[in-house]
Amino acid sequence: MRFEIGERLFYLPFVKQQPLAGSQVHNNAFLVRGDRKSMLIDAGAPSDSGALMDQLASLLGPDELDYVFLSHMDMDHIGAVPELLRRYPRMRVVGQMGNLSRGPLHGIPSERFAVVFGGQTIELGNRALTVQDGFLADGPTQWLLDSRTLTCFTSDAFGVIQFGPPVHFAEELPAEPFTLGFQIWQLIQFTHLPLMDVTRYRAAVEDLRQRGVRQIASVHGPVIREDVARAFELAASLHDVRLPPPPPIPDTWKLD
Repeated sequence: MRFEIGERLFYLPFVKQQPLAGSQVHNNAFLVRGDRKSMLIDAGAPSDSGALMDQLASLLGPDELDYVFLSHMDMDHIGAVPELLRRYPRMRVVGQMGNLSRGPLHGIPSERFAVVFGGQTIELGNRALTVQDGFLADGPTQWLLDSRTLTCFTSDAFGVIQFGPPVHFAEELPAEPFTLGFQIWQLIQFTHLPLMDVTRYRAAVEDLRQRGVRQIASVHGPVIREDVARAFELAASLHDVRLPPPPPIPDTWKLD
């Protein structure tokens, strides 16, 4: 399954069942094509590697993938990298300096890396993507803003846990489940959030909003199109949210 969510911008959704309360969360990848170069944004989980490679084969020629951008090096973002390196011998792995240092742990040769920094642009021809240091992350993470569609790729942030049949676009969720799923995801994923300076954090949210973002593409949520303003409001108000206690875990999960 795939969706074209902008000119030559492809959304490759994958959904993972979560162990509690019948919930699901996305683990997406995105393909951006310019008129000179193409880039995959994040590379999925290892369990989705084969399906992701099949999707790319249907969208690209044999050696048409120039870059894979890794927002960070968690396993659910780098699953297909070994196969990508084999299938696309010219492809470079793009990301922050920390990715380069961790590459050998995953068998990624340093000569295949290209290091980028916040504020730098990645040129694909008739479009460019600007690198931004993510302000809502569980470790050093980079985001991207596509100049052509004003889509912001936010890695783990702006994800949504879904209860019930999953949808791939946020507008397909009623307001209450979207709000609850958004709040739960951010607060369980980013446990340091209560320790952050509220004023500086909200200023970062506002700065991103002021860039005219029209679409938010999180690895871990349905793509947000019609509800971008609401997503920024929810993000800015996370310090005010108190979640109910989690449900009790089954006895089979308890430590003997």
